[in-house]
Amino acid sequence: PSSRRFKVTNNLSATELYYLMVLCSDEIYTSSFTGLYDKMLERMKPQKGHVFLDSLNKDRFRTFIRMSAGYNKLDQFLATMNDAEKNNLMASFVHNIDENRETDLEDAVDVADALASINDTTTLKFLQKELKKDYERTYNANNKRGLIIYFLLNTLSGAVLNPNDTSTNLQNVLKVPPITNVPYETLTDDSGVVYQQHFFYGDEDGRSSLASFLGNFPSGNWTRKTSDQWITLSSKKGKPVVIYMNRPFDEPKDEEAQAKLNEHLISKGIKPSIIVHRGHSYHLPGTLKYVGPNNKIVILGSCGGYHNLSTILEQSEDAHIVSSKQTGTMHVNDPMIRMINDLVSAGKGVNWIELWKGLAAKIGNGPHKDKFNDYVPPHKNMGALFLKAFKIQMAENAG
Repeated sequence: PSSRRFKVTNNLSATELYYLMVLCSDEIYTSSFTGLYDKMLERMKPQKGHVFLDSLNKDRFRTFIRMSAGYNKLDQFLATMNDAEKNNLMASFVHNIDENRETDLEDAVDVADALASINDTTTLKFLQKELKKDYERTYNANNKRGLIIYFLLNTLSGAVLNPNDTSTNLQNVLKVPPITNVPYETLTDDSGVVYQQHFFYGDEDGRSSLASFLGNFPSGNWTRKTSDQWITLSSKKGKPVVIYMNRPFDEPKDEEAQAKLNEHLISKGIKPSIIVHRGHSYHLPGTLKYVGPNNKIVILGSCGGYHNLSTILEQSEDAHIVSSKQTGTMHVNDPMIRMINDLVSAGKGVNWIELWKGLAAKIGNGPHKDKFNDYVPPHKNMGALFLKAFKIQMAENAG
């Protein structure tokens, strides 16, 4: 229970609780964040939110606002302020990102991800108006890098406000490769096989996830081979698909199994085009170190965040990234992966818009709907879209 789980934080100040959250933004559990957040708000009193952040010199406040929006807690924080104070804070959230070259991209990704998480249209329209001010400021100052940052953020804010605009239009404006479709030909190797690598970890969740996952591959359609350290699934029908996954032994033997599997794949010249992380967010670095340029689809199933997104896109610049703003779950991962395998087994590419509609229908209004709604498909992953587009725009405008 929370009284025991959070007992270690009983003597911490609001400031200390704030830093616990923002300094582990890529690893923190959803329930850990929300528990610490509620304690921080209580210990912040009677200070208003903007006064509290000012007392910290607004250190990492964009990360805090992005996280608050992603975990559906932003309204609670803004409610500590009157309208003018709230507007001033949110304006400062988007203003002058370009002034710090060391943090401008991280800050911009925080803004992009927050835009995708804010549900209040009034707040979104206000932020778009403020973004236009910075766009005009950087244009008048002939600040090329700043202009690109604010052009992209302004474009993404328009996409969030007008979700019915086609993703093709957004793709054309951003000048990024296709964001809604992964062609089948890009997923196969030279011999026509779609190879996948799934990473499982050796805790109770990892073992139950593997058991659930394997239940999606009946022996009539798939051949299963179990070796000492990994399992291989091979399709019997349709186009050839081969899925490798390490066995989730107790730590650290789970990561040893991943390393041995990776050595095996290298020795066979196998380069998976689909990578799937099936562990908690704090396990994610163990998976990301294996991401490479041949990975076209990367399914995280846990929080994205600037550092994780930039790591993936540095190693595979065309990767389509699926992530979750909160906790990933096998009740979404398994049907999503099954649908992807049905497509590639039929020799078809992956259209994210169609797949997401089908997945939403499959999840329905049942107990897993809220978890599903926190998943972010590639064409809605504003942080990843920003980073892809920024690299392209900077290259085009070099010199």
